[in-house]
Amino acid sequence: MCNQCAVWRVGVIFEARPRMRCRPALIFVLANVPVIAAAQPQSTLHCYGVETQIGVVARREFVDDRGLVVKQILYRSLDRTRKQTCDEDALRVYSIKTFVRDSLGRSVVETELSPTGTVERVLRHEYVGDSTEPSREIWSAPDGTRRYEIRRQQRGNATHLYYDERGRVVGIMGPLPKDVDYAVRWGTEVDGWSCGIGVARGTVYVHLKNGTQKETVANFVDWFETELHDARGALVPLLPAFAEKRSAKPKSPGIGRLVAAHEVASYAYELETRYGRLPAGHYSLAVWHPHPVSGVMLLSNRYEFDVAAAR
Repeated sequence: MCNQCAVWRVGVIFEARPRMRCRPALIFVLANVPVIAAAQPQSTLHCYGVETQIGVVARREFVDDRGLVVKQILYRSLDRTRKQTCDEDALRVYSIKTFVRDSLGRSVVETELSPTGTVERVLRHEYVGDSTEPSREIWSAPDGTRRYEIRRQQRGNATHLYYDERGRVVGIMGPLPKDVDYAVRWGTEVDGWSCGIGVARGTVYVHLKNGTQKETVANFVDWFETELHDARGALVPLLPAFAEKRSAKPKSPGIGRLVAAHEVASYAYELETRYGRLPAGHYSLAVWHPHPVSGVMLLSNRYEFDVAAAR
């Protein structure tokens, strides 16, 4: 008899015969193939001593074999006695977050999910070299549309960018990058300062750009003037309640932001506060905002935008 040779190929033994090619003997030995099961993350429930402002009373963390958190679940409680016993029968999921980490253990992708597991937004971190501090953080909608971004530079400077549905920048804080598509409409510069606006998802971002060589505090006020026109060119009136309230109360000094030379600051305001819920259609908006130093009203360029029909 000839000697037999055994060769492993996807759980099948091949039998060798003299003067013949190896042919399969069709003997399945899958039970002998070693299976390496992925290590399941270990979980620990952390019970808070007090309820947080958003009503969270506990969190469960899942760690990998390096001891790094790869999943986190936040819980609220049905127990309204305020006894922080973290009875698991009373816990209800508030939110879920998963983490993807690189070989250095740094978080590179964080996915935020609803209690039902639906993706709500995704956060991506970018790093330079082996730094543990992200050089860039990008928040995206579930469909991948970029919504918000932080770019960190040397000396602690950072740029905050807010995007509209088409990926254009409508809100800026800090130095202006040159590699993005800006939707902001700037008005004429007066004494080194200009006003610009952008609109996205019912929010108007009012900007003040410092074209001087001096770092200055710019106060953003809520009593700035607006002029909104619909697709026919008709002026959209302010809500009577808003107009009455604004005329009745004294003008506030506003919220101050320190603006470095040749940088931008902005503040976000809801259009619905002034105009109510706008019907679907095409609109154009202009804004007058006080100059940070002289108080003269700076006029933005007119910004055109669309309001989608309610779903």
